Amino acid sequence: MKTQELKNSFDCPAREISPYLDGELAPDAELLLESHIAGCSTCLAELNEQKSFLQALAFSLENDADIDLPANFTKTIVTNAESSVSGLRAGTERLHAIIVIGALLVFVVFILGSDTAFAPVSAVIDQTGAVLGFFGSLAFNFVFGTTVILRSAAAHIVAVPAGLTILFASVFAFFALVVSRRYLRQDRT
Repeated sequence: MKTQELKNSFDCPAREISPYLDGELAPDAELLLESHIAGCSTCLAELNEQKSFLQALAFSLENDADIDLPANFTKTIVTNAESSVSGLRAGTERLHAIIVIGALLVFVVFILGSDTAFAPVSAVIDQTGAVLGFFGSLAFNFVFGTTVILRSAAAHIVAVPAGLTILFASVFAFFALVVSRRYLRQDRT
């Protein structure tokens, strides 16, 4: 008889008792659970415990007992919580954690080898470098193109020294970047 109860305790659908009480089980699952509970004392006890808990909870919610809290109850709780949190960690704990992390990193590099351990980091650095190189090249080409256009336009209009052309090109490039940045910022929102 004890081996049968032990076997039933491993097969018991105890996690389905709560959905059963809430009426969330399908009708066929309810029938299976009810037939199991009829022969299993463990599940019957669990069902009775959950029913009594729900009844006690319902009783306490229905009978609104007026509990008078002190005027500074929230402030006292917050103060106690904040004071009990400080000092939980020792000052040397961060140093010990850094040492352990460093030792683990050295161990991983030693076991895997530097090529395998740093391959993902190297790939991220390469990709970031490619993106930054692209934007750097884009900015250079924009400024260079703007300078060429302004210089050629200025050469046809008035003979202007090269330093003034570069100044105009720089001012134009600055305003173009500000306008494009505002446009991109408005695009995100």
